[in-house]
Amino acid sequence: MGDYNDPYQDNNQSDSDYQFSHQKSRKVWLFVGIILFIMAIGTIAFIFTNNPEETKDADIGIDRKDIILDVLTSKDTYGIHEEISGEYYLKYQGEPFKGAVICCSDKGCSRAIGMIDDIDFNDPAKTRYLKTELTGFFQDEGTYNYSIYIYDCNDINEAFNRDDCSGGMGIYAKEILEKVIPLKSKSKSIVVIEEEEEYIPECTVNENCTQICTNCDRGTYICASSSDVSIDQTCVECINSFGCVDGYECEDYECVEEEPEEEPEYNVTDPETVMDCFSEDLSEAYCDGDTVLAFTYLFEDRLEPCEISDGTFGLGWEPIFGIFRGYEIQEEQGDNCVVKFWFLENLVIDPSLLGKEMVCEYGPSQRNTQYVSECLEECCTGELVDAMNELTQ
Repeated sequence: MGDYNDPYQDNNQSDSDYQFSHQKSRKVWLFVGIILFIMAIGTIAFIFTNNPEETKDADIGIDRKDIILDVLTSKDTYGIHEEISGEYYLKYQGEPFKGAVICCSDKGCSRAIGMIDDIDFNDPAKTRYLKTELTGFFQDEGTYNYSIYIYDCNDINEAFNRDDCSGGMGIYAKEILEKVIPLKSKSKSIVVIEEEEEYIPECTVNENCTQICTNCDRGTYICASSSDVSIDQTCVECINSFGCVDGYECEDYECVEEEPEEEPEYNVTDPETVMDCFSEDLSEAYCDGDTVLAFTYLFEDRLEPCEISDGTFGLGWEPIFGIFRGYEIQEEQGDNCVVKFWFLENLVIDPSLLGKEMVCEYGPSQRNTQYVSECLEECCTGELVDAMNELTQ
């Protein structure tokens, strides 16, 4: 059998050649890995050292510790209507930068833009136009807040994609507060309360009030003892009109001359019925009181002799409730005078009383308006009696 020839023998490396080649390859990849690692470290270092967000303040030299902000007031609690005075305070002596100062209260915010360099609000020569005064009066109790903020204009420009952070670019202070983080801020709250003033009585008895009062019944002021705290234990001219002389009345605790009462003008002087003396809703009187009463007196004059007649009148308290009567004296039966009654229509009377009648009888001693007003069921019969009883139940 001849020698066996490996067909792959010429194409494969010997063991020694193979090991050498393998070691060489590992060194190449190791070298490549080291190069990539160095490049990665360099890239990371570049990112951290060149991040504008981390370095921009350092580039212009802004150190937040150099910024001093405060809200200064003389005290922390004020009374209503007391003037509150103070100031927003800023001090900075670092590297100059263009900035915005925003000062806010419960009424709103003010803003100023300018270079921030060697600023001290305590030094009038260095305040420029950045300083805002803190003043005001308050009508209500409560807690009121004040704040001051300082911004780098670069931060505002970046947030709003602007080249100039000035107010002329249409950026409002409120938008800056909501969207941009300030370099520094300071806030303070004050409390407004209703102060109770010490009450010192002006008098305790009338003799303490010596001021002359010409129109007063006593001739001098009197010491008011009243549940009205505005006048209690104070000297006043009067408390009511009894404290004034004739022709004067007490108005706002002073005796003032009475104004003459104007006589009402009546445009009906000869009414045919009592209803002619009033408007339909009884809000206006067209006749004087004597004319209205004349209808009642006429009814009584006719009732006493039982004179056959008819008319209208107001009886007793009925006109107060908007009720007026129509009547017809019909006849005399024996000793009784027979009278028919009904109610007149207007905008005030209860509709259930309208269109109904009652017939009443009165003896010789009963023929007067007082008895007619008091005697109903004993003297009268008819639908109107039932309707009147239903309303009073």
